[in-house]
Amino acid sequence: MDICDVSITCNGTLSVQALFRMKYVILSDDLTGASGVASLLNAPDTITINLDQIGLLESANASFVSVNLDCRHSPDSGKIVEMALNHFSGSRVTLRIDSTLRGNISAMITPFLSRGKKILLTDTIPEYGRYTRNGKTIFNGLETDILSSVLRGSMFQPPAGSIEVADSESYDDIRELALRCLYEDMMPVDPGPMIAEVLREGDKRGIWDS
Repeated sequence: MDICDVSITCNGTLSVQALFRMKYVILSDDLTGASGVASLLNAPDTITINLDQIGLLESANASFVSVNLDCRHSPDSGKIVEMALNHFSGSRVTLRIDSTLRGNISAMITPFLSRGKKILLTDTIPEYGRYTRNGKTIFNGLETDILSSVLRGSMFQPPAGSIEVADSESYDDIRELALRCLYEDMMPVDPGPMIAEVLREGDKRGIWDS
C-alpha cells in the first residue's frame, strides 16, 4: 500500500473539513471485520472503505468510518496502523479485533499505546456464546488467555495499566463497559459489539457534538 496512491492532501491527512464531519473511525485488519462492525451500528451515516480509498471521505457525509486495513497477514501491520492514525490525525480512532484473536494484535495496538491511549479490551459476542471471564475468552468450553494472546511473540511491554481486560457475558455487560469507555476516556477494543455500543451511546448523549 503506497501513500502516494491515496487521494489525500499533501500533508498526509484528510482536510480539516472532512475530519470535522467524522465522529469516530474504526480500524479493522480485514474487510469482513470492517463491514461487520459497520453493520452493527446500523446507521445511515456510516461508511466502510479500504485505507487507500480515504479520499472518498472528502465528499462523503459520514459520521462513522469503518476502515479495512487489509493487514491481518502483513508483517507490517503495525506500520499500516501508524499510517492510518496519521491520516486520521485529530480524529477519535479505535481498533476492532478478530474474536479468535487472529492477526498481530500487539503490533496493531502499539501505535495507540505510544500515543498514551488506555485500552479497555473484551472479547464477547453473546449470540455466538463467546464471553470473557477472568481475563480469558471462553467459547465452546475452550479458554484462551486474552492478554497473553494479544502480546504473543511481541518484544513490546505495554505500560502498566494501559490495557485492561474486562469481563463480560451479556449485552448489559457490554453496555456498562461502553459507558466506562465514554466517561473514563478509555479506547474500546473488541470484535465489534462494545465498539458499536460506544458509538451509539456517545452519539445519543451528544458527547461529540461540541
